Formats: sequence, C-alpha cells, structure tokens
Amino acid sequence: MGLFKPEGVSLLDYYKTRFVKGVGVCVVLKPSESMSDLLRRFKKRFMKSGLSIEMRTKTFFEKPSLKKKRKRMLAERRRKREDESERKQNKIVVRRRKQRRNY
Repeated sequence: MGLFKPEGVSLLDYYKTRFVKGVGVCVVLKPSESMSDLLRRFKKRFMKSGLSIEMRTKTFFEKPSLKKKRKRMLAERRRKREDESERKQNKIVVRRRKQRRNY
C-alpha cells in the first residue's frame, strides 16, 4: 500500500489524521533528525504504549488460573512498592534484626 497524501496537506498533518491514537505506534521523521534518533523515539513510544507486554502475553496460551495468579502477584508487588514509598515519605525506618547463625 503506497502513501497517497492529498495535495496541500503537510505530511505530519496527514499522519495525525490517518493514525488513531491507541491503535499502533507511529513516528514521523523530523527534518533535522537522524535515523538512530527516530528509532530511539519509536522504541520509547512502543514501550510506553504497552504493546510489547501485550504481545508477550498473547504469544502463548495462558490458563485462566495462571492469569489470576500473575495478576495477584503483580498487585502484591505494586502494594509493596506503594508501602515502601509511603514509608520513605513519612521517614519511618523499619529495621530487621539479623538472624542468628547456629553453628
């Protein structure tokens, strides 16, 4: 499929109207931008969009019980992270005692 851009419309405006946000990742080469910069920008947008995670999860079939387990573990990890940040904000220091070694 070729690029059929209407007359009198800039390429950037054409891409903005053609690609819907949330459907895919689209980057347009800026006039003074190298290909490596364009690729770096694409990678950032791709990772932020969450498509890489979605592709990884949909590559193989996942049993419903394992899905629940994975979501539960992610929620637990998120809760721990929130608790840690809350402790840091309140400057509450929780020190754990070292376990004794039994020789």
